[in-house]
Amino acid sequence: MTAPILRVERATVRVPGSTHDAVRDVCLDIERGETVALVGPNGSGKSTTLAALAGALHPRVGRVLLAGDDVRSYSRRALARLVARLPQDPATPEGVTVEHVVRFGRHAHSSTLRGTDHAGAAAVERALSLVGVADLRRRTMETLSGGERRRAWLAMILAQEAEVILLDEPTASLDLRHQLELLSLVGDLGRRLSRTVVIVLHDLDHAVQVAHRVVLLHRGRLYRHGPARDCLDADALRDVFGVRGHITADPDEPRLAIQGLADPRRRF
Repeated sequence: MTAPILRVERATVRVPGSTHDAVRDVCLDIERGETVALVGPNGSGKSTTLAALAGALHPRVGRVLLAGDDVRSYSRRALARLVARLPQDPATPEGVTVEHVVRFGRHAHSSTLRGTDHAGAAAVERALSLVGVADLRRRTMETLSGGERRRAWLAMILAQEAEVILLDEPTASLDLRHQLELLSLVGDLGRRLSRTVVIVLHDLDHAVQVAHRVVLLHRGRLYRHGPARDCLDADALRDVFGVRGHITADPDEPRLAIQGLADPRRRF
């Protein structure tokens, strides 16, 4: 049996500057070519888990393995060739065009010793086209809307051509059309491009539609994981989110049906 591309072994992670663990004793395997959605309420540890998978945060207990090796054993360049991560709010440089931002994604593939990254131009063009920002290539980042900037950053991640893509709330700031287009693209990354995708989502309906598997986090711990239909059942929706609901029975297009608060006195 092929080893998972990512493995989390009893990881406890604390964000720098905090006195509390954001993630506690989490164990998780992510297979090659799988699309996994990390879901849970605010403060449940989703973004911290994603940062640990990227090697941006290191567990104070336990470890994260990438292709069988501790993620800490990789150089920054070697890690970037395997893992691409889009955080929630990447810093947006002023005066830099969309095309230049997308080219940043090729940094891990270039070398002053080897000269030009010959595959880079084609990768940049593919990424610009896939995300639908080719017509914005000469615009500077500060002139874009929030949704347009998000799409430009996503194009940069795709140009990186990493095997693993980690996305933290990529649909934030996007209008409905571009949310649906992006989710369709995320689905294609696994199906057509054989990428492994881990995506943090607040919208549970999006998670149901796009992910092979849902990882449900609650108060920093792994509450449950598995196919969305099994993971997001009535008990989980009540216990973790405080709502009554279920996933509709249509196997071709499952949807999450929320009926209301499990406890009308509970407020978030």
